[in-house]
Amino acid sequence: GDTFPSRVAASLLNSLQLDTLVTQDLKAYAERARMLANDRAMLNDIKIRLQSRKSQLCNPEGFVQGLETAYIQVYNKIP
Repeated sequence: GDTFPSRVAASLLNSLQLDTLVTQDLKAYAERARMLANDRAMLNDIKIRLQSRKSQLCNPEGFVQGLETAYIQVYNKIP
């Protein structure tokens, strides 16, 4: 998205492997909301996946481990 909050929301959804919920504009957002409102099975599936992955949102140890790995990868690419 064009705004910081939209990018944060997209990042959170991607980290939860719910990137199918990320939309590019308000029209697409409204269409996705209507689709989920009319497809209870899909909505329930998303709820179950969110419940099973919610601990990934506030995982400082995992964040630091991933950050350290990224730093090591960048360092190893330096000639």
